[in-house]
Amino acid sequence: LYNDLKSNEKVLVTNYSKFLELKKEFDDLRINITFFENHLTKSSLKFNYEIETVENGAEGYYLVTRADELNVGDVIVIAASGKEYALSTKQNKNNRGQANIKKSANTITFGEDVELITLEKGKKENTFALKTASSGYLYAASSKKNYLRTQEAIDENASWLITYSNGAVTIKAQGDNNKNDLEYNSGANLFSCYTSGQEAVAIYKKTSGATTKASVSNAYLRFGGGMSLEHYSGLVAMGNNVSFGVALSKDGENYKHYACTPVRVNEFGDKNPDPNGLNLQYSVSFKVTEKDYDTLIYAKLYVEIDGAKYYAQEASYSVHTLAQYYLKYKEDFNLDDEIILALGEF
Repeated sequence: LYNDLKSNEKVLVTNYSKFLELKKEFDDLRINITFFENHLTKSSLKFNYEIETVENGAEGYYLVTRADELNVGDVIVIAASGKEYALSTKQNKNNRGQANIKKSANTITFGEDVELITLEKGKKENTFALKTASSGYLYAASSKKNYLRTQEAIDENASWLITYSNGAVTIKAQGDNNKNDLEYNSGANLFSCYTSGQEAVAIYKKTSGATTKASVSNAYLRFGGGMSLEHYSGLVAMGNNVSFGVALSKDGENYKHYACTPVRVNEFGDKNPDPNGLNLQYSVSFKVTEKDYDTLIYAKLYVEIDGAKYYAQEASYSVHTLAQYYLKYKEDFNLDDEIILALGEF
């Protein structure tokens, strides 16, 4: 309104300088909100676990005859069921070559050209991702051609359902590409994906002479974040009633708000409060039962200032996706073998 006045009218406004002072003060305060809105909501996973080790024979690669013998973290070899060939380290353009193995009863021996595959959790329930030591994740690459390729990421075409019937195994990708049965082509001396008509495969699992399993319980998802004391003080100065919290949703649209009391800490992630700490953090956590391990939760930090809510950047995780994130960056998190094993059980 002031800008719309004529110059001879503007001189009659005697408190415009006060307005400019207050506007600058407000703009300086609004910087704190912008800074908050650029924050990323963090998530973490908390759980209990027990490790059990069972002695089960000599070290080697043993034939698997039941699906429940396979677990995340196992190292396997995929071989032709009726011949002494296994999937090799050589990734052709559209399939995998074969490598010689020697079978003896229910075990095999082989050379360095045989591909060692580590089982990871797939995108779909009860599926595995087949992580090769040489070039990435195996996936069914086509609905028109018999293609078996590798890629860097796990998607549904790289998520394999492994089932057994009368001791015979079927390894089938669960994506949209329907040339998805991993089989052995004896005529072409290769392994690839088909709808049917080729020879069955077998799985041999590495055992060190003992099987180690983890059982997990009391799983909690936690969402939260933090800020410096200076930033916190700047937000509190913006209103008469200022509160903080986390908003949660199962669909990304309808949110329930949970108020939190920020706690002063020395460093972000500290478990113990420090009344003299220069940072503040807050979070909400909730227990997740096994049937909801795949349930995706959307979360975002918020600050409410005199009835108006402002939100930080949203995060979304399930127990499964967060466990996969930890496994993917296990070296960055310095996770020990027991933790990695337990995460795999999710």
